[in-house]
Amino acid sequence: MDDITLKSLLEKDTIFPENTLITKENLAIIDTCLLAAPIISEECFGVYKKFADMKQNAPESMKNELFKVIRNYQKEKLQNKEYYDALLLNRFLIVKSKLDAQSYYDIAEILLNIQNRDLSLEFLNYYRETETNLPLKIITTANFYNFQLKDYKSAIKYYEQYLNIEESKPVIFTTLGNLYKKAYQDDSLKEQIYYYEKGYDWGGLYEIFHRVSCWCCPLQSIKELQELYTHFPSLWQKLKELDCKSRNDFRLDYTLEQLEIRFVYDKEIEGTNISKKDYYTELYRRFDEAGCPRKQKY
Repeated sequence: MDDITLKSLLEKDTIFPENTLITKENLAIIDTCLLAAPIISEECFGVYKKFADMKQNAPESMKNELFKVIRNYQKEKLQNKEYYDALLLNRFLIVKSKLDAQSYYDIAEILLNIQNRDLSLEFLNYYRETETNLPLKIITTANFYNFQLKDYKSAIKYYEQYLNIEESKPVIFTTLGNLYKKAYQDDSLKEQIYYYEKGYDWGGLYEIFHRVSCWCCPLQSIKELQELYTHFPSLWQKLKELDCKSRNDFRLDYTLEQLEIRFVYDKEIEGTNISKKDYYTELYRRFDEAGCPRKQKY
């Protein structure tokens, strides 16, 4: 590609749409980056050159369709780490269209990957000014500081802001535990323990079970077996299949069939007052009726 041709093209195409956040200084830095680029594909340059003369007062339907195609094209270039091609396509969008929040974010990512951290942070701020979804804005900013900038202390600040809005995602707690370890090492043991304990909840299993080490353990309590039967019917069925293959009974007090009868009965009388004697009299009657009478005294 002829750098002079690219330079003349960029110098001619500098008129901004109204209400843009980008300054002339921003655009000048982007142009400097493009002119110093080690490579820009002929294809991307050709796209820019072909539509460079498009006026801002062109039909909206035509512009919107073109902008949609170019946004998708730059996204593809960004995903393929062809950062200068992506930057040139975004440069076209900067002077021809009104950027949305995602476009500002994409440009911030591109600029960081071509080693322009300062301007990248400016575009990240533009993203934050234009993104209207508050939880999305905070988590996206946190992820940028964490994964892109490696600024773990700033990432902590934004992840903790996110928790003020949404506390139901364990991954945020474990991420914060990891970040405190990276940012503050042993000086943050209290915070690390707090977030790890909050994060490693095993998907809420500890709200159901006292222990989750072995769902098929015969030594677990009747109550926990009832939780397994109620909340995880597929595992209960698997337990019955394993029991059929075993030479030994699953438990000494009840068979699994008897436990099923008991769990149904317990659900029926939930919230009622019944004596222990009456409870077991009715339970054993149900065992007999189902053809699985007790073989021993419980």
